[in-house]
Amino acid sequence: MFKWNKVDLVLQKQSAREDDYVIVVFINGQFAEEKSMKGNRSWIKPEGTEHQVWTSDNFYTPVPAVIRNLAVYTPLVGRTIAIYADNARSFLFIHPNGDINQYRSKSVTPATVSQFKHDGIKFKVMDIGGGFVALWNILTKRFLRIQPNGTVDAPNVRPNGDYDPTWTYEKFSITETPLCQGLYTFYVPSPVDYSLGVDPNSFSAYGKKGRYEPFWQYEQFSIHVVA
Repeated sequence: MFKWNKVDLVLQKQSAREDDYVIVVFINGQFAEEKSMKGNRSWIKPEGTEHQVWTSDNFYTPVPAVIRNLAVYTPLVGRTIAIYADNARSFLFIHPNGDINQYRSKSVTPATVSQFKHDGIKFKVMDIGGGFVALWNILTKRFLRIQPNGTVDAPNVRPNGDYDPTWTYEKFSITETPLCQGLYTFYVPSPVDYSLGVDPNSFSAYGKKGRYEPFWQYEQFSIHVVA
């Protein structure tokens, strides 16, 4: 009380189900609470509509609070995310040596990932212009990339997260999958021309040639904001 606090309310989908949303609360950059929004779809407003902020409901006296710098936005740029392969039931993971595979645990799910402490599954989304982003891993300080042969790795260590504009293998576009709301593809354009995918049997990650095709199963991911 009696000081400014930065409050982030992040609304995100948990799966391709229409009503499967959660709201994640961060206070001064720290995770505070996560709540399912199932059955409360009326709270979710289309982009561009008017938003109202309330400091109480009809049953209580309004708190004497002041709000400043209110912003409503949808982009992932600047956020830290976890990338979850729904069909493989695993998170994309970078080891300290830069190797890429998957992390799977019964105790770490999309519903609990905001509270997970291991930074190997956490990527900061960085705007690199032209509608593209780079994905910088919080643990290893490395940028995710896909090589022209389809190999997924992360050799480039950048402690401060500074992206080299000459890089082309680290340039991703993130696109919502047609007919699968809440699932996304991660694509590196030409000269790479590969989409990110995972193998649930070997726990490996790979690049699949071309953009997403409707019959692909393991190239679809859900995105979960963790910071």
